[in-house]
Amino acid sequence: MRAAYSNVSGLTIATSRHLPNGWCGVYCKATKTILLDERLTYTAKRCTLTHELIHWMRGDDNCDEESERRTRELTALTLIGVEEYAQLEEQYSGNIWRIADELDVIPSIVRDFCTHCANHPEMRCDVWSR
Repeated sequence: MRAAYSNVSGLTIATSRHLPNGWCGVYCKATKTILLDERLTYTAKRCTLTHELIHWMRGDDNCDEESERRTRELTALTLIGVEEYAQLEEQYSGNIWRIADELDVIPSIVRDFCTHCANHPEMRCDVWSR
């Protein structure tokens, strides 16, 4: 995974055993640092790193509800493709845990993807009605 973010200029990415409030990761704009909980599974680290990189790319400097909602949505859209999700939803009868496992994401990412799709009917088009 280190290779995936080793070329990110001006950004420090590190792990820690003790993050505040039970967080899996955190981005600090002032220090341009992302900290990930080192105890996370590979899949959880991948999802958390994507989430924190989106905070960094957007220049977020706070963790208000709207910023967090948008970041969660963008994380889900980055990690999950509509066609692949639709196929897995049908294959696993909507079982979020099995879909998440197949997509190599954590279940909350699948939930965020579903929420986004429900709020954006244009994404659903004919995909779910096959």
